[in-house]
Amino acid sequence: MKRCNDCWTISADRVTKCPKCGKDLSENFTYICNKCGKVFHNTELTCPKCGTKRYYTSTSLLSRISFYSQQIKCRYKTIVSIVAVILFLIIGNFFFSQVNMSLDSKLVKNNNVSVKTAKKESGPKDAEGQFALGLKYYHAKGVKQDYQKAKVWFEKAARQDHAKAQNFLGDMYFNGEGVAKDTQKARELYERAAALGNADAMYSLGQMCRYFSGGFGSEPDYKKEREWYERAAALGNADAQNSLGAMYNKGRGVEKNHRKAVELFEKAARQGNLYAQYNLGVAYQFGEGVTQDYQKALAWFEKAANQGDLESKNRADDLRKLVTSQGSK
Repeated sequence: MKRCNDCWTISADRVTKCPKCGKDLSENFTYICNKCGKVFHNTELTCPKCGTKRYYTSTSLLSRISFYSQQIKCRYKTIVSIVAVILFLIIGNFFFSQVNMSLDSKLVKNNNVSVKTAKKESGPKDAEGQFALGLKYYHAKGVKQDYQKAKVWFEKAARQDHAKAQNFLGDMYFNGEGVAKDTQKARELYERAAALGNADAMYSLGQMCRYFSGGFGSEPDYKKEREWYERAAALGNADAQNSLGAMYNKGRGVEKNHRKAVELFEKAARQGNLYAQYNLGVAYQFGEGVTQDYQKALAWFEKAANQGDLESKNRADDLRKLVTSQGSK
């Protein structure tokens, strides 16, 4: 018997064209043994399994039964193979999801959080542990950075009024990290966190008032900017202290007051804020709000330069040359 290689239609040996697709069967076919059902190439004279000559044309019932049973076995093997592949994919996906959950659980344990906390809508609520786990994914500490997972954990903590988680979510929406950038959503989250006393969120709201007028207007709202900075600065936020100092130094939205500016710069600078250290260096270099003192200016510029600030390094180099030249006179 012949089988068409294109459509697999089976026909008698004497047929020259496939009765289904019309292909020429002079070369485009393989033989099927009438006795055992083995498929073999048309160049082979005998069946490689049972040795039957390829022109064997027995039409006995036994031969037919043998032939069709072989075809059923062939199709059965194909079906089994397909099912095996599907099962492999399902099991593989389950395995990797379990590994991922195991990793999350391990991280949760490292933060003294119950494993149940890692399961959505089940187990005791532990906002602090959820926030800590979100930080790990956000900052890539011990795991690959994953903003999506960080967002999930921050949201769980934020729903429990965790102010730091709300603030971080606000940053993610403001910067478009793992989510579409949305300053309105960011502002809402900052306000929720600020209402709970989060100084970082207060500082961010001050920044939005300066550059986005609260997120919507075209003109800066210096009054609200100052108010948010003052609230955050009172809680010890170094960025707010420096920014408030800059407002007094430039007279932006307030009466210019270099002495007040220096006081705020010093508070922030002693907390390691490099921008405040640079501003304090400038104040001592030119005597704005303080007595001019090149040595103190140089010391503050060097502190900021050690944190990688190039402008502070350049000013320190120039000031060092000036001090050296004055000393040689």
